[in-house]
Amino acid sequence: MSLKNKIISIENLEKKFSNGNKILKNINLDIYESEFLIIAGENGSGKTVLMKHLNGLFKPTSGRIFFKDLEITGNEKFFRQKIGLVFQYSDAQIVGQTVIDDIKFGPENLGLPDDEIEKRVKSALLHTGLKNLASNTALTLSGGEKKRLGIAGVLAMDPDVIIFDEPFAGLDLHGVKTVLSTIINLNKKGHTIILITHDLEKCMAHADRIVIMKKGEITKTGTPDSILDHLESNNIKKPFGTKRKAETMTWMK
Repeated sequence: MSLKNKIISIENLEKKFSNGNKILKNINLDIYESEFLIIAGENGSGKTVLMKHLNGLFKPTSGRIFFKDLEITGNEKFFRQKIGLVFQYSDAQIVGQTVIDDIKFGPENLGLPDDEIEKRVKSALLHTGLKNLASNTALTLSGGEKKRLGIAGVLAMDPDVIIFDEPFAGLDLHGVKTVLSTIINLNKKGHTIILITHDLEKCMAHADRIVIMKKGEITKTGTPDSILDHLESNNIKKPFGTKRKAETMTWMK
């Protein structure tokens, strides 16, 4: 894809623990409209902490984050509608008794009219393949279905950007395929996708760019092809048999 219009800009971002140790160090990154961006790194690299700054869950110690031309800090409530977050642990994101109740929760809290809520819920059910499960009890869904429910709840908020934190954790092969297919389709419909992972094998082939993090810093940014030889030096497993982007993810076909 041609990367032209910036949607998120991160400038000199730093985050410190209360003891003064830095979690994030001098993060500078531009993210573009309709981009599929992967942020990869070993556990403890700072990628999840960075993610939580992008919709205002964390505030930077220093530096700034912009959504288009508006700074996120001080406007967190607004940006939580524009930048949706799908958590790693799906149960933590479920708030409604049934699937449809859970999806309605966000739009209802925005104070939207009933007809708009109904429209958004129907669209979210359709795009995540949950239409036939709308009346099911949310907590009895399978792992993959719960992950898709988390996505549906975010979609109902009508965000421009959707962030996924380790979306394939704990899923079997069928769950991985279904969730990945949902993410790919959302990107094709124009959503900017930011996917946080330490496991590139399942998703690398679909990314426009990959950002590698280590010890709170960005160590490399580039296309999937260009970063392959930098993975193992950053303690990231190189996808088995990968030589070119086109050769990865053949199991999805």
